[in-house]
Amino acid sequence: MGCNCKNKSKEPTPSPVIGVNSEQVFPTQEQPPYTRQEVIKIKDYLSSRNKTEEGRIAISEFSEKHFGENISGYCDQVCMKRINARLDRAIELLNYWDNNNKI
Repeated sequence: MGCNCKNKSKEPTPSPVIGVNSEQVFPTQEQPPYTRQEVIKIKDYLSSRNKTEEGRIAISEFSEKHFGENISGYCDQVCMKRINARLDRAIELLNYWDNNNKI
């Protein structure tokens, strides 16, 4: 067994550090096209144990309408993780919109 020491001269590539400011994270000042109620409804369905046909249709329509992804049939774990990430981002955008447009 070797130590795999032949490539000692290669330095690991450092990952870039990205500074985030409000213009980079939220470049648009437009109101998000979905409502908080829509997002909560989809998140509740994803976290529920009882999956219904109505909920599956709601996810499919929401995903098609707002993200351009057609989910036909079964949504596996990868699909659910992707939708959850999108919903988390949607909540961030809604919170940003609400905070910057207080009356």
